[in-house]
Amino acid sequence: MESKILETDKMPKEADYHGNNAAVTCPVCGKIFVVSKLIDKGKRVCPVCGKATASISEDGKQVKVEW
Repeated sequence: MESKILETDKMPKEADYHGNNAAVTCPVCGKIFVVSKLIDKGKRVCPVCGKATASISEDGKQVKVEW
């Protein structure tokens, strides 16, 4: 399984972080999807391909994408 960690204060152009929500691009299918610490309890699977997971750290400083 591959992964990448994004720092919420230095998000790349293909991702964003606002409040307690992160928008990331699935590295498998290219779909942009949102994960919320509140709604998704900080972890969500890509709604299109189901092959990637994005999770927000407890302190909200990192977003990890695994595929």
